[in-house]
Amino acid sequence: MCCRLIPSLMIVLFSVVLVMGQRPELSVQTGHSGQVLSLAFTSDNKLLASGSVDTTIVLWNPVTGNQLRALKGHTGTVGSIAFSPDDKQLASGSADNSIKIWDVASSREKQTLKGHTLYISSVAFSPDGKLLASGSGDQTAKLWDLATGRELRTFVAAPSAVRGLPVSVAFSRDGRMLAVGAQVVKLWDVRTGNEIRTINVNESNSLTETPVAFSYDGKVLVTGGRSVKLWDVATGNALRTLPGDARALSFSPDQQTLAGTDRAEIKLWNIKTGQEVQTLAGSQLGVDSVAFSPDGKLLAVGNSDNTIAL
Repeated sequence: MCCRLIPSLMIVLFSVVLVMGQRPELSVQTGHSGQVLSLAFTSDNKLLASGSVDTTIVLWNPVTGNQLRALKGHTGTVGSIAFSPDDKQLASGSADNSIKIWDVASSREKQTLKGHTLYISSVAFSPDGKLLASGSGDQTAKLWDLATGRELRTFVAAPSAVRGLPVSVAFSRDGRMLAVGAQVVKLWDVRTGNEIRTINVNESNSLTETPVAFSYDGKVLVTGGRSVKLWDVATGNALRTLPGDARALSFSPDQQTLAGTDRAEIKLWNIKTGQEVQTLAGSQLGVDSVAFSPDGKLLAVGNSDNTIAL
């Protein structure tokens, strides 16, 4: 698969005002040559990273839309990316079965982590930046020590999980728990490796991906798939089911809004009421990823037509 950037392909950025009928402002910049499957903002909102089928990661200025630089080194689709809490490192997971850690300032590869036997579907830094969690189509999640590059622990996603389905990972805000989403969602104690509880999300989710995300206060876990549900982290009890489905999820920093994409469009839900408050049109080919900026003012959307919308 070609890994160079094609100048004729575009990234479209626009400011979204969550009012029905509002017309967005548009600007156009050069972009990826493949679907945009993953997005991540730095905590200071100064950088937006995108991972693509074209095997590259691109760093953007989200204000101007200008491409700053491309990170090249993977030989397969980059399906997951995450910035470290201090914004100095970027982790990327690929269909080449490897995880790479990049120095953001220099754009240089620092280390490669290998251990999974299928593509990497999800990566997440611990809140202190010392650990990295990864989920893979091999139906495991792994915990890595970033100081040494050593694999610390392997978690089995589900005993009867179907090999090849994506596995998603997310740390709780205090770093004590790791959520692993597959055919079921499991919460694990990061320090001991013990399972805290299993959440049976929905039988209809058995053959689809189940993205997971914690709220900013860490009290609520949201799960996607063929249904979108909110769960009480302390008890494992279901709090609410939201209308629609989602293959990618993102909480707004103020915890008022949840964004999700079902491939065709982007839905925004009010967390407190459970009501859908806005639907945004994606590209005609579909939507693959979504991410709120840390200040809550922007929503990044990765599309199947190789564009990014803000």
